[in-house]
Amino acid sequence: MSSIPPRVTGAGPAAAPARAGIPLPLVRANQWTMVATVAAAAVLRAPVLLLLPWASTLAGLAGGPRWQPIFRVARRALGRRLAQAPREDAAVQRFNAILAATMLTLALLAFYVLRLPILTWVCAGGVALAAFAATRGFCIGCALYGYLPPPLKRLLAGKAPPPGDTPTTDTRAA
Repeated sequence: MSSIPPRVTGAGPAAAPARAGIPLPLVRANQWTMVATVAAAAVLRAPVLLLLPWASTLAGLAGGPRWQPIFRVARRALGRRLAQAPREDAAVQRFNAILAATMLTLALLAFYVLRLPILTWVCAGGVALAAFAATRGFCIGCALYGYLPPPLKRLLAGKAPPPGDTPTTDTRAA
């Protein structure tokens, strides 16, 4: 039996059928697609190809994992194997997607608006390098996520702040 890294959650026979998190094979498919697309864009010198991972990432951020096109294709290809696959924390993956979307947005703006191709490839290369490192077991975004303050982590997880965490204003006249 293989050991599961600490950042993977919900694995094991005791987990409920509707387990929380994103199946690891879907995450890996997304990471390899990012690497391949950025590499193809660089080799072909076609920054327009960066629109594919950018749009896919934004779709996932807008509608969650079900809207992520790469996940949809991978889900069909992998089928039933996903049910027993280890899971990745959805909040961490959302944070990683925000980082990737930000870097890809900067890359596209650098090329099409600022006319700075060097900055384009530095930003896009950072996304590809981070995605490749994650496929090899080191998640840069996961490491950064650990430094976030708890209120921001709760926001990324889609949880409401605990009572007393938000300031209240007294609207009564004094």
